[in-house]
Order: sequence, then C-alpha cells, then structure tokens
Amino acid sequence: MIIALIATTFLSAQAQMQGNMYVGGQIGFNTNALSAKITYSDDLALTGRLPGSTAFSVAPEVGYFVIDNLRVSFAIGYSFTKQQTEEVDHKWLSTRINAVSFGPSISYYVPLIEDLLYYTPEIGFYGGFGTYKEDITLSTYKKINLSAFDMRINLLALELTINQNFSAFASIGAFEFATVQTHSKDEEVHAINGTAVNFSILDSVQAGVRYYF
Repeated sequence: MIIALIATTFLSAQAQMQGNMYVGGQIGFNTNALSAKITYSDDLALTGRLPGSTAFSVAPEVGYFVIDNLRVSFAIGYSFTKQQTEEVDHKWLSTRINAVSFGPSISYYVPLIEDLLYYTPEIGFYGGFGTYKEDITLSTYKKINLSAFDMRINLLALELTINQNFSAFASIGAFEFATVQTHSKDEEVHAINGTAVNFSILDSVQAGVRYYF
C-alpha cells in the first residue's frame, strides 16, 4: 500500500514536466421551467407558466508543457442557449444562440501543496462565430450573424492532482475584453453591421477534468 502511494505520488509529480500532454475539457447543461400560482381569495386562483430557458455547452481541450510548469493549450467550444420570451396560442416564442469558439491559452503552475494542489493563472485569446435568432411570430424570426474576439485573464484558478493520470480544475471569475461584430439585413435587405466592445469581470464558476499522458 505504501509503495503504491509513493509510486502514485512520484508519477503525479511528473504531470507538469516539459513534454507532457493532456486532454480535458468541460461540459455543462442547465434547464428550467417555472410555474406560478397567484391566489386572490379562497375562491380565485390563477396559475400559469413563466418563461424558461435551456443552456448546453461543451469545450474539449488539449495541452502541452513546453517547459516545467508552463503549459500552452488549445480549446474548441460549442454552446447553445434558448430563452423563452412570450407565450402565443399556448406556444412559446424564444431567442436562440448557437456559438462556436476556439483559441489558445497559456498557464503557469505554482505549487501550493507540492505534487497535489497548484495555482494556475491563465491568459487566453479566442475567436468565435455564431447566430442569434429571435422569434417575431410563430412562423417568422429575425437572424443576426455574430463574430467575436475575446481576451480573457483568469487569476483565480486551481488544479488538484487526483492520481497519476487525472486532475480536476476549477476557476472563479475572469477579466474579459471582448469585441463582437453583428451582421444582419433589414426587411429591405439592407446590410446592417455593428461592433460592440466590452470589458467585464465574469463571475461564473468553471470546472472540469484533465487526463495526462
């Protein structure tokens, strides 16, 4: 038992050495459907559904340690979001976003607990494209094509070594600078283009696993 533990510790310590690689990623799914009941008196009560939403995302990633404790990685992500907006004839109008993103990132591993827990600040540069669709009626919708560039700095990130091959990582929040370009057409088929620049502090929590080989 002790020999196995020593071997596992030694091998896991090699995970952040030059030349090592990993595959990993994240997957997420969330959906909600709400209903409400309003009671005015003992004789009168109204019930109904509230707008719901569905979100799905997947982001596989591959990484390589160019030197000890310094890795570069490349990720490709896909996300889908649907938000109900209005009920018409017992059917819901909605907005839908499909998006694909991709790009490299760099992270440096600072050991907090040797061979077990690492602080992993990261900077990434990502491009992406997608579509935004918004229902106007049950049979018509408007469509906007999107393209984006995103720079993200994550200073609150940790990675925990599970064994010689697997680790778990988590991050909280990030500083983000993003530009989004929109491309659409009006009813007279005139091109409508726009650019938005945004700097924000993201408050989301991200987590996933990595497999080292």
